[in-house]
Amino acid sequence: MKSLFFKYFLILSTLFLLFGCKALVSKQSLPVELQRQWMLTSIVGYTKEQLMKNKAQLDLTLHSGNIANLGCGNFSVEVSGIVDDKIKFKTKDNPFKNCIKTEAIEYVFRNEMAKVNRYEIGGHFLKLYHNDQLLLKFVASDWD
Repeated sequence: MKSLFFKYFLILSTLFLLFGCKALVSKQSLPVELQRQWMLTSIVGYTKEQLMKNKAQLDLTLHSGNIANLGCGNFSVEVSGIVDDKIKFKTKDNPFKNCIKTEAIEYVFRNEMAKVNRYEIGGHFLKLYHNDQLLLKFVASDWD
């Protein structure tokens, strides 16, 4: 009985380590220049003032777990692929929030993030593109 328990424990421990290490590797695979908190300054249909009022942001720091917030609750943002300047995002809903006032902007943000296939960093600015079309523009939050 003890040997059976030990075998299950060993198998579960191995699986936990494999999947846990995979998660750490995927977070660390983001280029260092992307691992910042980014304030959204441009998205179709909204002014910079509206975005700043909502404190719209994308946090790609390692400690955050990659989240976005457009004024009401965080939701998860997964970087599903990155090679050179090519990048793909997936957003995951937060089932515990219910905010009517930011629902429209979150919808636009999620749709635009799903289209992103390229990024560009220049100084303190992050630009996300679909091919050559600029979709989203951010500024680093630690920039004065």
